[in-house]
Amino acid sequence: MATSIPSSPAHGTRVRATRELPAGCSPSSRIIRSPAAAPEEEKYWGTCLAEPFLQEKRDFNISIHLATSLPLPSERDHLRPSIDLVVFMIDIKSKYSLKNVETSLAYVDASFFLGKVCFLVTGVGRVNACSIEMNAVCKLGETYCSPVLFCELELEGVRAATAQRLVQMLRICTGHIPGVSALSFVSLMRKSDDN
Repeated sequence: MATSIPSSPAHGTRVRATRELPAGCSPSSRIIRSPAAAPEEEKYWGTCLAEPFLQEKRDFNISIHLATSLPLPSERDHLRPSIDLVVFMIDIKSKYSLKNVETSLAYVDASFFLGKVCFLVTGVGRVNACSIEMNAVCKLGETYCSPVLFCELELEGVRAATAQRLVQMLRICTGHIPGVSALSFVSLMRKSDDN
């Protein structure tokens, strides 16, 4: 059902949620996030987003691995669960953030760009503090055929809404929504962006 990235992020915090599953449900889904501005800020915003993410109602387990960059150390590959969705966080206020994401993209297996990668752009509420051209972020989404989500993680309501969207994307990536594949979902999102 899911493939794993042969190599992925280096440092991070792991957050796990466990729950009784109905018969026939996948035992676990994994999402990996990488990177935001500075490692300290990454951990803070990653934790802030992970909490509402894990509180969302779902019929499968979620394991979140927060990482500041890719690749992950290969010596633990045999212990690492499969990865179903990769979310790259880009802080609009940090050129370092965009550069780090661009560097990390080289370590993501090409099969993930078939609907299992998205870019989460944070700090969009402060357009006057932007260090990154919005066109550069949109071009990244086009280049990798991956959706770009914009949010302001400082607002609790926006964090909750973003978590809902990511859980829905994860449901699709793991096959929990019959008749919708990750690739068809991304195609639909791209068509709606074009209109």
